[in-house]
Amino acid sequence: MDKGLFIAQIALSALLIVFGVRDHDVLIIIIAAAGMILDIVGWWWQSRTKRQ
Repeated sequence: MDKGLFIAQIALSALLIVFGVRDHDVLIIIIAAAGMILDIVGWWWQSRTKRQ
Protein backbone atom coordinates (compact mmCIF):
# COMPACT_ATOMS: atom_id res chain seq x y z
CA MET A 1 0.00 0.00 0.00
CA ASP A 2 1.22 3.46 -0.85
CA LYS A 3 2.18 5.39 2.28
CA GLY A 4 0.37 8.54 1.10
CA LEU A 5 -2.83 6.58 0.55
CA PHE A 6 -2.49 5.03 4.01
CA ILE A 7 -2.09 8.46 5.62
CA ALA A 8 -5.10 9.76 3.66
CA GLN A 9 -7.24 6.85 4.86
CA ILE A 10 -6.24 7.43 8.49
CA ALA A 11 -6.93 11.18 8.15
CA LEU A 12 -10.37 10.47 6.65
CA SER A 13 -11.18 8.04 9.47
CA ALA A 14 -10.08 10.62 12.04
CA LEU A 15 -12.32 13.22 10.38
CA LEU A 16 -15.27 10.82 10.49
CA ILE A 17 -14.63 10.20 14.20
CA VAL A 18 -14.50 13.96 14.88
CA PHE A 19 -17.80 14.51 13.04
CA GLY A 20 -19.33 11.52 14.85
CA VAL A 21 -18.30 12.89 18.23
CA ARG A 22 -19.61 16.34 17.35
CA ASP A 23 -22.98 14.95 16.24
CA HIS A 24 -23.01 12.29 18.99
CA ASP A 25 -23.42 9.57 16.34
CA VAL A 26 -22.03 6.40 17.89
CA LEU A 27 -22.43 4.28 14.74
CA ILE A 28 -20.18 6.58 12.67
CA ILE A 29 -17.55 6.53 15.45
CA ILE A 30 -17.58 2.71 15.64
CA ILE A 31 -17.40 2.24 11.86
CA ALA A 32 -14.62 4.83 11.44
CA ALA A 33 -12.60 3.39 14.34
CA ALA A 34 -12.98 -0.15 12.99
CA GLY A 35 -11.91 1.00 9.53
CA MET A 36 -8.89 2.80 10.98
CA ILE A 37 -7.85 -0.29 12.97
CA LEU A 38 -8.24 -2.52 9.90
CA ASP A 39 -6.16 -0.08 7.80
CA ILE A 40 -3.38 -0.08 10.40
CA VAL A 41 -3.40 -3.87 10.80
CA GLY A 42 -3.45 -4.37 7.02
CA TRP A 43 -0.57 -1.94 6.47
CA TRP A 44 1.43 -3.54 9.31
CA TRP A 45 0.80 -7.07 7.98
CA GLN A 46 1.72 -6.08 4.43
CA SER A 47 4.96 -4.36 5.51
CA ARG A 48 5.80 -7.38 7.71
CA THR A 49 5.29 -9.93 4.93
CA LYS A 50 7.24 -7.86 2.37
CA ARG A 51 10.39 -7.88 4.52
CA GLN A 52 10.56 -11.66 4.78
